[in-house]
Amino acid sequence: MEAQLLEQFRAYIVTHHPELILRNQQEYPLSQYIRESMQSILPTLQYLEDQGKPEHEVLDLCMKEMIKKLGPSKADYLREVLKTEFPKEHHALNKVGTLTQNVVDLIRLCDEVFDAYGFSENNKDSNQLWIAIIVVVHDYLIDSGI
Repeated sequence: MEAQLLEQFRAYIVTHHPELILRNQQEYPLSQYIRESMQSILPTLQYLEDQGKPEHEVLDLCMKEMIKKLGPSKADYLREVLKTEFPKEHHALNKVGTLTQNVVDLIRLCDEVFDAYGFSENNKDSNQLWIAIIVVVHDYLIDSGI
């Protein structure tokens, strides 16, 4: 079950937190981060298994716990900004298969804004944050010719 949980968590990170992949891989490789996350959840995993919980429930509860530690997804947030505020550009990027790469580029560009607003579960719905991100995305799309 550990291998299955490990793979689900890795896939989740690739999709929802690609910025973790961008970290300096020599300083703190993604594989190390995933291993440490797995180590932290092993007592919970063992407890749930000992309680006789069904495998799907154990995997779901453990994934939720590991995901919670990651916080909200900047990638998902930026995809939503693109989809809502720039639907033509979102469609075009998705159609040519470069949406993820552009979202990764936008994460880098928007990091200061996310940091300035303390991007978290508590403020991810902030109108001020949304507007500040729209400005950066708008400039990026113009500069990129998208």
